[in-house]
Amino acid sequence: MEIISIILATDDFDYAKALANCVTSENKAMLFTVISEETLMKYNSFDDFDLVLTDYMITHRIADCIKLVEKPIKDQNTQQEPLLYRYDTAENLIKALIRFYCIKKGRAYVSCSGKSSKTVFFCSPQGGTGKTSVALGLAQELTKYHGKRMLYVNYEEFEATDRYFKRDERKTLPNYLYHLETGNELSSVTDNFTIADEYGVQTFSASEGRNQLKLLSIQELAKFIEKIQVSGQFDYIFIDGEASLNDQTVWLISVCDKVCIINREENDAREKHFYSYLEFHLGKQVFDKIINVINLVKGKDENESKEELQNIYIDYDEDSFTNLENEESLLFTKINIEREFGRGIRLLSKKLTLNLQ
Repeated sequence: MEIISIILATDDFDYAKALANCVTSENKAMLFTVISEETLMKYNSFDDFDLVLTDYMITHRIADCIKLVEKPIKDQNTQQEPLLYRYDTAENLIKALIRFYCIKKGRAYVSCSGKSSKTVFFCSPQGGTGKTSVALGLAQELTKYHGKRMLYVNYEEFEATDRYFKRDERKTLPNYLYHLETGNELSSVTDNFTIADEYGVQTFSASEGRNQLKLLSIQELAKFIEKIQVSGQFDYIFIDGEASLNDQTVWLISVCDKVCIINREENDAREKHFYSYLEFHLGKQVFDKIINVINLVKGKDENESKEELQNIYIDYDEDSFTNLENEESLLFTKINIEREFGRGIRLLSKKLTLNLQ
């Protein structure tokens, strides 16, 4: 998908939040940044943004901006400056923004179309929740028992992929990104750059140093995901994130089809702040796509509240994981989805596939 980055200057932040939520719920390719008039006056350049919107109450004038107005526009062609009716429908707002974008760029807008993979993002308010084990266990369940074609993508700062997959230096993420950037046709066949575990779950082999995906901008990350999606080679793309709420993570939560948030039994302040932050930036509708997973459970209380019944619980079971040494004498973890851990994974699989039908 082609990302349209938009900066909106307004002193009505409730409206800005409603506008961004309204537009992005219908078109996930639009990325909003909201600033006040005071902040606007400090900007020297808007080159990082595709479109600049200023609300009706903003008096500071800047060139090449789109003005939000309170009254419907009868004929845009008769206006001396581009205008946007701030109370229009989401559909009309999106059409107008895309039209302004095409005029500025001098070309057509490219959107994602056709059959594409479902994307599921895994994240956690804190480390040590077993997030990666849940993501891979679910991928293995969907591959083995549901015949799904799965791609696991690690988006942590330092990849832990080699803890679960055999390393192959010829099939790393940097190799794929290089061919993607240079337009090489090899990048259209992801299998050329992936390895698989015993269940058939595919991934990019771990590479040395920092995860190369962390060096990508949101626009570059969108291009990477879209290329794999539209290839039609996978039913699901699982993206394994980290315990962070930076701009890239919030964007991934907003655009992925489903989000699995992995927690431990013990509630703490970080978990509450995590959900509050998501609600503030993405609106309450973000919770419609979230599946809450409580991992490493040591005996569940039978007297659950109605809210707790919506959670997926996965038992703590050390015997579901076997630590071995691979050919390089590195610790290698093998997941057994046939034991207690697998029972919770099957419940998660059922809920995920039901929600994505």
